[in-house]
Amino acid sequence: MARASVASSARARLNEGLLEYRITAHNGDSVRIEAQNWMVAMGRALPFFGLETLGGTILCTQSSAGIVRIHDEAGKRSWELLAMAPKLTVIATSQLDPADEETEEEETITGAYADVDPPTIEMPSMPGIAIPVPLAERLFELSGPIAMAGPDEACRAALELLVELVEVEAASIVRGTLNDEALTFVAVYGPVSDQLRGRHVAFGRGLVGQCFDMGGTLIAHDVQADTRHLAQVDEDTGFVTSAALCSPIVDDLGMSYGVVQLLNPSSGRFEDRDVEIVETVSRTLASALGTG
Repeated sequence: MARASVASSARARLNEGLLEYRITAHNGDSVRIEAQNWMVAMGRALPFFGLETLGGTILCTQSSAGIVRIHDEAGKRSWELLAMAPKLTVIATSQLDPADEETEEEETITGAYADVDPPTIEMPSMPGIAIPVPLAERLFELSGPIAMAGPDEACRAALELLVELVEVEAASIVRGTLNDEALTFVAVYGPVSDQLRGRHVAFGRGLVGQCFDMGGTLIAHDVQADTRHLAQVDEDTGFVTSAALCSPIVDDLGMSYGVVQLLNPSSGRFEDRDVEIVETVSRTLASALGTG
């Protein structure tokens, strides 16, 4: 039953002509953006890199592997853009309509991925990045309780899973929709969790607010030197943020429910595997919050 729902998500994105692009700057900071092509994706990503436009002479090349490289000669900056495979979504079977499942099984996907089976929990969607079997098992284990739980309980369960699978110093889930006045920390892990729980963050403020506004996953590896970082939170709590990974909690209809944030990985840097885990859990949580 979960397979039918995932197929529907993949088909919807293909029909809309959207692909997910990972855009990585020369310093390692990166953001993931959904767009019709790499030029649109780069345009949408500019605010994350602190730019309004790319001015002057811009050199663009594309490798045989499909990686687009952009070099800004005037600013001496460069970026790499890579089109990713469709994301994996896990939805509790209790949330699926049997009638919808029958319809899904009869339909076919057309377009670039017509000959590729839709991703399932047994087959990770990221090429070359394997979601470990324990994660797949834990996600199925978690999807039922999340669907049955209230929003705050679902967020806490999702956060527990994240810190189990990605070793970090701190993590949080902030909730909010466009109908709210601000984002709110509802589930927090780490040394200053008591000081953050219940705290509000204005939309567009800090990396969390920017992640919500952009609707794409972002990574910052040198947060203290990043002007977009909400330094006031560190000052108020005494916590020192060195690296951050933020992923929006967005469902298949594009509705936003908040942001998942991981801070200071034990390895020093966030890797692709960490991003895939966070995005998978975020989308699973979104499917639950959307029915809550």
